[in-house]
Formats: sequence, C-alpha cells, structure tokens
Amino acid sequence: MTGEAGVPTVELFDSPNEGLIFSVASAAASSQPPAQSQTQPTPEPNQPISETQPTQPSSQTDEPIELVVTGEQDGYRVEDSSTATKTDTPLRDIPQSIQVIPRQLIEDQRITRISDALRNVSGIQEPASTTRNVFDVPIIRGFTPNSDAILRNGLRERTSSRIPSETANLERIEVLKGPASVLYGQGSLGGTVNLVTKQPLSSPYYSVEASVGSFDFYRSSLDFSGPLTSDKTLLYRLNAAAETSGSFVDFLDRQRYFVSPVLTWQIDRNTKI
Repeated sequence: MTGEAGVPTVELFDSPNEGLIFSVASAAASSQPPAQSQTQPTPEPNQPISETQPTQPSSQTDEPIELVVTGEQDGYRVEDSSTATKTDTPLRDIPQSIQVIPRQLIEDQRITRISDALRNVSGIQEPASTTRNVFDVPIIRGFTPNSDAILRNGLRERTSSRIPSETANLERIEVLKGPASVLYGQGSLGGTVNLVTKQPLSSPYYSVEASVGSFDFYRSSLDFSGPLTSDKTLLYRLNAAAETSGSFVDFLDRQRYFVSPVLTWQIDRNTKI
C-alpha cells in the first residue's frame, strides 16, 4: 500500500473491546505551488507607474482518509486458560506452551472421541489401537502420561493414564506441553491434559443430536440444562450419549453408554457448590 502524497501511517495496537486492530491512515495531501516573484517594470519618463498584482496560487487540501481494519475470528478463539497458571490469565501472557481445543471445534469436526480431538494438538501421537475402543492413551512429546498427568477441571483423575473416550460432556480440552506440567506435582515430562466439563446454565438449553455412519455406526446424544428454581440458585445439566458401531474387523462390535448429570447450588455471590 503506497500513498500518492506520502507514505501512509500504519499502526498496530490492542483494544480491550475490539481486540487486535491494524490501522492505516493516509497522509494529508497538501500541495501549494511556489509563490511567483513580483517584477516591477522600469517606467519610462513621463509615464505613470502601473502595478500588476500577481495571481494568488490556488491551494488544494485533501481531507485525511483513515482506514481501520478489525480482524476477528469467531468460534475457535480462546483468550484465557487456567491450566498453565491455575489462574484466569490470558494465553498471550503465559510463557508456557498450551493449546486449547474449544467446544465449537469439537462440534464442527463431529468429534466423539478425545483422541480425535487431540489430533488438533501438535506433539501428540495416536493412542494405542488395543485400547482405542474404550480408552485413549495419548503420547505427548514421546511420553505416555501417567495417572497424575490427566486432569478433570484442574483435579487429578487418580484412575489411570487412560482417558475415557467420550466428549459429550466436555466444554474444551486444554493441553499443557512439556515439563511445565510440574505445576501439578508429579506427572509426565510430555505434558498434562486437562478435561474441562460443561457447567449448568442459568437459561434453559436443550439439544438433541443423532448421527449415522459407516460400519453400522449409530449415535444419539442429548444436552439439557437450565434453572430448577425461579431465583436461579439451583441449576442442572444433563449430558447423555448412546452409541453402537461395528468395525472393519469381523466380530468386533462396540456399545457405549454415557450419562453425566451436574447440579449447581449458588448459595450466595461468593459461594457455589
């Protein structure tokens, strides 16, 4: 981008309400021809002196044109994460390597297994095929996470390194890579996987889905949420899914049933159970 009268002014700044803004403002074009010199002719004797007034130069001033371009990405943008610092800190201010898979991405890719969602994260390999039917065992940066490397809402699962392969009740998946996982104590050098579950909503919400695929794949799921009292101090959320499918391997069938109820009691502004 070039200007006719001058180089435009380019600014890149951050707005708390609009995000990152790239602004290009053209320079004000002002042109004015140089003033003409005044020459007084030498009068001849016995002739009156005549003065010629020079023509005033015309000045033309263009109004400055300001072009502001605001870029915004809907759906996949995650501004903060609590996994890397245990606080509500913007991701751009966290020096650790952390990647978040939001719910919108899970829905757009029609993901039903956590292992398929983790494909969007760099440095993670596919789980072992022997456990893929029920559990997922991700390999993060060459290390298989142990029981201390799997978190659910910031708390350790304390079951095993296998993650239950279900995404019906997940709001997002946060992956903290590298030895920074020592933030949670003993864990894996490869990183930590934090599963953030859905929370009850104060407004009524109802969703029912059904899917059909190859190898006799049939799946249905529901997501209900809303208040149970008029003052909205008691909230609920119910996520359930049922799936049956075959496989390209003969005599290998699978049935999965998943139910996850959540109840929230807002005692006061600072206390919630």
